[in-house]
Amino acid sequence: MMYVVLIFTCLCAFAAAFAVLPFVAARALPARLGAGALTAAVVFLIGLGSYFALGQPALAVKSFEPLRNDDFPGLIATLAERIRERPDDLSGWMLLGRGYVSMGQNAEGAKALARAIELAQAQGKPSVALDSDYGEALMQSEGPGSTNAEGAFHQALILDPKEPKARYYLGAIAAMRGKTQDAIGLWQGLLADAPTDAPWRQNLVDQIAALNAAAVGAGKAQAPDVQAMVAGLAARLKDNPHDLEGWQRLLRAYTVLGDHGKASQAMKDALAAFPNDAKARAALEASTQPLK
Repeated sequence: MMYVVLIFTCLCAFAAAFAVLPFVAARALPARLGAGALTAAVVFLIGLGSYFALGQPALAVKSFEPLRNDDFPGLIATLAERIRERPDDLSGWMLLGRGYVSMGQNAEGAKALARAIELAQAQGKPSVALDSDYGEALMQSEGPGSTNAEGAFHQALILDPKEPKARYYLGAIAAMRGKTQDAIGLWQGLLADAPTDAPWRQNLVDQIAALNAAAVGAGKAQAPDVQAMVAGLAARLKDNPHDLEGWQRLLRAYTVLGDHGKASQAMKDALAAFPNDAKARAALEASTQPLK
């Protein structure tokens, strides 16, 4: 507040001096100089009083306060405000979309990423990462069976047939629709290309195994009951809460299914099972991260 008062005081003093200039320039008599001083005082007091009565000093003070680096929602809100002044800023829309998604505001994130994709295409800079991020945001906001998300992932594969995130989610969509062999084919291809140290590799192996097991039956593929498998895993973890890999599989499954409520509760239960194990807690946090 002190800075605002100082600045406004200087402005008022300047206005007052301007009002007195005619008296000084005319070499007025002492009486007129007294009138000039009175005029200056009146201008100053009226200006200062009007500002605090009608102005918004609190907003002015806030404008002098820099955003904290840890105020992520504030940074995203500021970016959203500034992007209105630069609607063709591709990088700005990309950052805004990913920022919204990181805060769980997936619908808003999808809108921002859609705008970024539109700009990228107009500028001749299509981005496979943008298409995959857009599809993931749609999966989270519209549900795992989103046809819009499916379209975004297919667009990503047009740009890069080996894009891992798109292949993974398309496999998940196929599995949920009962297209077991399509899902297995997509995931086996992804597994073959996956780095040996990829954090999601073991989870993918487990999911392929589950699909293969579900497909065995009278020589005929059967649609896997994904929800039943996830529920069974959750029940087993209640009896054995110290199964770190089990918690990781459960968290990934809830994330893919878009069940944020169960994922959040599972994370709380998992962290409670490893209160003093920093390595295990870090592994659990990483379990909900998207494929890279």
